[in-house]
Amino acid sequence: MLRFFAGILLVQAVTAVLVLVVGVDTRDWDAWWPIILALVVIGLVVAFWFSTIASHLRRDELDRARAEFAREREGLRAKAERDKTRLIRDSQKTIASEARRAEAKASLKVGVAAAAATGFGLLMMLTNFMTLGLLLLTGAGSGLGGYLAGRKWLPRRLTKAPTKPVAANRALPERTSERVPE
Repeated sequence: MLRFFAGILLVQAVTAVLVLVVGVDTRDWDAWWPIILALVVIGLVVAFWFSTIASHLRRDELDRARAEFAREREGLRAKAERDKTRLIRDSQKTIASEARRAEAKASLKVGVAAAAATGFGLLMMLTNFMTLGLLLLTGAGSGLGGYLAGRKWLPRRLTKAPTKPVAANRALPERTSERVPE
């Protein structure tokens, strides 16, 4: 409101100066018409001036609010990205610890099963069931070896990223071999 105060004082000063300079007789109403017309024109010019000032103030306020909202939106976006990254990191840690726990349980179960099969195979050999005992020992040993080899090689194959991207719409190669007539 203080921005308009100077304009209001200016209009009041121009009105007072106009009335004093012209020196109109206060009893003659016909002499007042030019002064009233001049004051109306001055009032209209000041009204347009005030509306221009108000529209600029409103536009500046909107620009400031937009900039503030953009900063706030960017801050929220950055915070969401940090939260998302933290959540992914935490979930990866949880998945890794659960995988280690499951792998430890599976290793224990496989070890117990291999030990039981080996023990049963030795029992069979001691009781003169040589063929069955040797089969059980061979099976337990090969199963344990396959499990250990799988533990060594399988995680490396699963985590290795492909070197070439696969084209989704690649055409299949045409067959070049023809059937041999019989």
